[in-house]
This record gives sequence, structure tokens and C-alpha cells, in this order.
Amino acid sequence: MSSNGGRTGAAYQRLCATLRAQHLPCAICGKNIDYQAPPRSSRSFSLNHKTPLNAGGSLLDPNNAEPAHLGCNSSLGDRPTTVDGTSRTW
Repeated sequence: MSSNGGRTGAAYQRLCATLRAQHLPCAICGKNIDYQAPPRSSRSFSLNHKTPLNAGGSLLDPNNAEPAHLGCNSSLGDRPTTVDGTSRTW
């Protein structure tokens, strides 16, 4: 495990808390996130990395983090989101 604690570390948890507090919509589909939903619900909050970690994106960079539904984030997988927030170029 990395020295920063990874996704269970304090820095990552602070980043998640900062995004949650903003109550922004999902960066992938644009719909509202249910910030009160149970953690494993597909409509609950998840932190999406604009540039996936396996493509060199930073785990803790706030500029690489955006709110997403857990279901949208899981469906997106390790593909980057585009500028308009979608996973695909139309």
C-alpha cells in the first residue's frame, strides 16, 4: 500500500468529504446524486477520477476528482471522462 493510505487514508477521505459537501450532480450523467443513499446503492456518491489512475491520474489531486453516482462510475470503469462529463465522444 502507498504511504498516503490509498483510498482508506485520511487525505482521500477528506477529498471525498469536500466533494460530498458541495452536493454537485453526477459528472458522468448530469443527474442529481442521492447523498443520503446507502453506500452500495447505484445512486450513491462515488469519487470519479477524470484521468484514471491506471492512465497516470492522481488519486489525491482535487483537479482530477469529480462526484459521480456509484453506478455511473462503475459503468465508466477505467475510461476517462470527457470535457462535457460524458464517457464517450459523440
